[in-house]
Amino acid sequence: MSRIDVVIAMVREYLPEESLARIIEAYEFSEAAHRKHLRKSGEPYIIHPVEAARILATLRADENTIIAALLHDVPEDTETTLEEVAERFGEDVAYLVDGVTKLSKVHYQNRMEERQVASLRKMFLVMAKDVRVILIKLADRLHNMRTLQYVRADKQERIARETLEIYAPLANLLGVWQLRWPLEDYCFQYLFPNEYEKLKVHITETQEARANYVKQLNYILDDQLKHFKIKAEVEGRSKHLYSIYQKMLRENKEVEEIYDIFAMRVIVDTIDDCYRVLGLIHKLWHPKGGRFKDYIALPKPNGYRSLHTTVFGPKGKPTEFQIRTHEMHREAETGVATHLIYQSKQGRLPVESSPWVSNILTLHGAEKDNANFIEELKLDVFQDRIFVFTPKGDTIDLPKSATCLDFAYNVHTSLGNRARKARVNNEFVPLNSKLKLGDTVEIMGDNTKIGPKREWLDYVFTTQAKRAIRNWFRNETYARKIEIGNDLLGKELARMGRGSHANLSKKEKNLLLSKLYYKSQEELLAALGEGSLPLEKVIALFVSDRKHTKLKIFKSLRLVLKKIITHILPRAYEDSKRVRLKIVVNERIGLAKDITSTIAGMGLDIESLYIRKSFWDKNKGIAKLTLQLKNFKEIRQLCNNLEIYEDVKSVSRLLPLWQFTLFFWMLFTIGFWLTHPFLMRILEERGFHNVIISNGVLLFGMYLLFFVISRLKTFTKRSFPTFYGTKIFWIAALLMNISATITVLFELKTIRPQLSWILVFSLLLLLYLYLGIEYYYYRKDREVHA
Repeated sequence: MSRIDVVIAMVREYLPEESLARIIEAYEFSEAAHRKHLRKSGEPYIIHPVEAARILATLRADENTIIAALLHDVPEDTETTLEEVAERFGEDVAYLVDGVTKLSKVHYQNRMEERQVASLRKMFLVMAKDVRVILIKLADRLHNMRTLQYVRADKQERIARETLEIYAPLANLLGVWQLRWPLEDYCFQYLFPNEYEKLKVHITETQEARANYVKQLNYILDDQLKHFKIKAEVEGRSKHLYSIYQKMLRENKEVEEIYDIFAMRVIVDTIDDCYRVLGLIHKLWHPKGGRFKDYIALPKPNGYRSLHTTVFGPKGKPTEFQIRTHEMHREAETGVATHLIYQSKQGRLPVESSPWVSNILTLHGAEKDNANFIEELKLDVFQDRIFVFTPKGDTIDLPKSATCLDFAYNVHTSLGNRARKARVNNEFVPLNSKLKLGDTVEIMGDNTKIGPKREWLDYVFTTQAKRAIRNWFRNETYARKIEIGNDLLGKELARMGRGSHANLSKKEKNLLLSKLYYKSQEELLAALGEGSLPLEKVIALFVSDRKHTKLKIFKSLRLVLKKIITHILPRAYEDSKRVRLKIVVNERIGLAKDITSTIAGMGLDIESLYIRKSFWDKNKGIAKLTLQLKNFKEIRQLCNNLEIYEDVKSVSRLLPLWQFTLFFWMLFTIGFWLTHPFLMRILEERGFHNVIISNGVLLFGMYLLFFVISRLKTFTKRSFPTFYGTKIFWIAALLMNISATITVLFELKTIRPQLSWILVFSLLLLLYLYLGIEYYYYRKDREVHA
């Protein structure tokens, strides 16, 4: 049997005889056009379009879709034109071929050029207007993935990543599991080969044990189904490798700890039988709490319907069951191809029939920036979806990672702007709490505080919410934008131990402008305040700059030490940091629970926690806790998550112990210098007098004093920015220098070292000059900021 005969045999089951002749004609046309072409594997090129057509035939695609699959590479790779295709097979086939051809010219990359992004954007719009273009491209991509071993390694990675980030989510969006699962597994094989082989070996080795377990389940369930006269098909299905790998990463488990590597599927005749079987399974085995999902009453956005439940099967082994009708099973396997392709003669998918198509077109109209369009497309359209309920029972469709704030803005922009409290399933939760399938959400607004907070951009995931928040701040006055941006940046810099924006050096401010391409500090802060400049970009620059400003010798030494520790003591080395936080709160019952729950929800462990009442205000509490965090991003996220509680007044990072040690050592050095003349006088009275030692102590002491005062200034600027930004600091610094001067004069008077008074006063003058210059620049920066 020839290749095309296999396709004809498959489509004969659902297409009329007159359609078969056109399909054979398209095959002969394509074979003649590709006769001189070979694939990378050395096989005739015609194999590829035929395989694409065969994949579509398994989805029961319509006549024109099968024909377009056979012809999809003809205009691009041969001398045959699209006009000839249209003349021979009609405008509808030519439209599909043209759509697939255009899409083939665009290669998605992590950092695409503007031209590439614009082209990809147009292709999504073409696909949104006719779903069959997507199906043909998915079939084309699946066969290419099957033969990916014949291309270069760098091309393998690019194609696999493009498939995983764009085409596999599209298959999921359409509910075409027959295409999604193999696409993801092929990507898994090429992007993570070691993990793929390890998982594949484990699945193969445990296959016999799973088969025996499935037989045991079948025997028990079949007996009960016959007893209650329920006609059903029962089968066990192993989950595809990539979904198992994702679960391992998500739950931080080894493959041996994943219990639902396979699922039992029960297919019945009616919806009533679905619920009868569900009750029967729950009667046989105890259900696992929180693992029941009713996708029949509440289908997924791609139309998927089924009942999912997990029970403790024989020997207490957790087992997942999927219960559905034959119609639901066909829809689950072939997705949109089952019922949407035949809605019209041309197979065009009306916008109103699919929310995700509407989302793409809405994004196209609202988002002008191409890069943002792709990112928001991946966020809003490609993510798994959940349904949540309003208090009145209305359903709201949101991405899986959506928060209460996303829900509020989805209901109405004004509700989002006024949101102050959230209640999920009758329990108060922070506004940034992530929602789960089936949650009932109520948002309480405050009419006296109209408007969102700038930090909310970090708490929302949907494009609708982000756009509404940005629009609000774009309409603020320029002065207000600068104020918001300054407060936002100052808070983050304080968490990093870098002080506020006003305390940055001129060099650091110029670095910000040059790297972020802004003309002035005001323009940068305004962009930050309105949300057009992401705070992450600024913070990332500071973290990067902080590394580069260190002396190379210390940086090299640090890297060498890190390498030694990593290789010699791999268990002792951890890429984490111990962080101490101070949380000031208004006392209320349950707040401590909320704080610890938030920390636990981020997967963080509390090493120590100390809570007490404020010494100055008995209505306030102070919590000090120590955590292990990996990077500054986690610190920032934790602080933001805690500050969203109304009763949390501030979250600040406490100084590490070594910094306190350094601080007090500096103070001790100053104190010792101020008192050492008296010690020297005592020694002199007891008969000890050495000119060299006394002169050396004086010179070394003056140098040490200069060093300590300069370092104390820098240390205070970064660690205590509020203290550095007051006159008290400069008065204290001046008094310190006056005390040092008095000490030197006393020493010269009593000990009489053999140094010239001119030299001593010159050194003191330099100390005062340094202090005066620093104060001048401090005042100048303050005036510019004001």
